[in-house]
This record gives sequence, structure tokens and C-alpha cells, in this order.
Amino acid sequence: MTRHFLVAGLWLSVITITTVPQAFSQPSLPMLKVHLSNQSNPLDLRDVLSHKIQFLKNLVKHPDILQAVQQHNAQALSLAEIQQRDAAWRAALLRQPPQLTALQQSLQNNRAAQLLRQTLLLDTVVYSEAFLADAQGANIAAYPVTSDYWQGDEKKWLRCFNQGQGRVFIGPIAFDHSTRIHSVHISIPVKVQQQTVGVLVVGVKLNYIETLLSMSLQELLDVPIQEF
Repeated sequence: MTRHFLVAGLWLSVITITTVPQAFSQPSLPMLKVHLSNQSNPLDLRDVLSHKIQFLKNLVKHPDILQAVQQHNAQALSLAEIQQRDAAWRAALLRQPPQLTALQQSLQNNRAAQLLRQTLLLDTVVYSEAFLADAQGANIAAYPVTSDYWQGDEKKWLRCFNQGQGRVFIGPIAFDHSTRIHSVHISIPVKVQQQTVGVLVVGVKLNYIETLLSMSLQELLDVPIQEF
């Protein structure tokens, strides 16, 4: 399949060949060829990362993910409780050296976190982080530890949760303070019977995207956010 992107005034064509992933196993990387062209469609990260997005859509159907989200939602935490946890979470990370709380450690080692580490984060070339949040944006699983506990006020959760309607959201490529690298966040809604009950957010490293497209940092930083 050939797709065409407009980057810095130049038209690029990307030829992709992908394989269909098996359930919860990483798909093969696409074979990509970038060259000048006279075609006319702007750069779309949905195309560039389509194989990753489909894999993540399958991953959020895993029983460990669904169970973790439903159990956490059943706790019915108040916003005050969530914000109290968030304050303690941030304070622990400000200590020198940082001292992880029992909650932070548990969210790195529960079953959902182990699944994220085994299926995503062992691939250190591609992924920078992964975290799972509930229907209020409270963390359920996170690795490495996120800079805050509550994601409910952040665009990558808000735009994906979409007031319960759920949609895929691809943020801009930017410097991430949690992982200290440039990356793009892909947010995938977690659904039960068509109802959005949580959000999975995964960071994809800029270096990986640069390798696929042979583009400069500034060109990639100009790519807009996308949701669908």
C-alpha cells in the first residue's frame, strides 16, 4: 500500500507492507520506502503507526486489562480521594532521591502492569511508557512511574475518553517529562459492551518514528494531533 504525506513543502510517498498480528503478539515492523512525489495528502500518523494502533486495540480487550479497569471503577473513588493520592504521588517523586510509595510500586507490578511490560515495554526501541487509567482518569497500572497519578485533566485522557464515547487519540510529538525523551502518545479507549470504561496510553519514541520516515525533529514536531 502506498500513502503520501506533505512534509515541509515536500511530498513524500510511504510504501508499507505489514503482516496481520497474532492475538497479543507484536506485529512485524512495516517495510518503508520514503521518496519525493507529486501526490497530495498531508502526513497522517494514523497511517505511519497503523500497525501499532491495531495491536493496541487488540491489547485493550485482554482479560487482565478489562478486569483491572472494571475492578478499579467499582471502587468509586471520589475526586477528593483521587486528588489526595495525586498530591502524595507527586510529592514522592520530588524527594531526592525519589522514594516510590507503596501505591506507585503496586501499580508497576500488578497483573495489568506486568502485561504492559511483557507485551510493550520489552521493546525499548519503540515504546517509552505505558499506563492504564480508569473512567475518572486515575492510574490503574503504569510503567515506568508517571509524573502524576491523575490523568483526568490531561488531553491524552480527556480526548480519548471523550465523555464516555471513546475514540483513538494521537497527541503531538513533544518532550515527555516522565520519560525525559521526545515521544508521541497514542490513547486507546477501553470498552465493555460499547461503553468506554478506561483509557490505555502508550508512548512511542521519536527515534522510532524518525527511523520510519527519515524526517527531522522540527518537521515531526509540526505534525498536528489526530483523533478518530
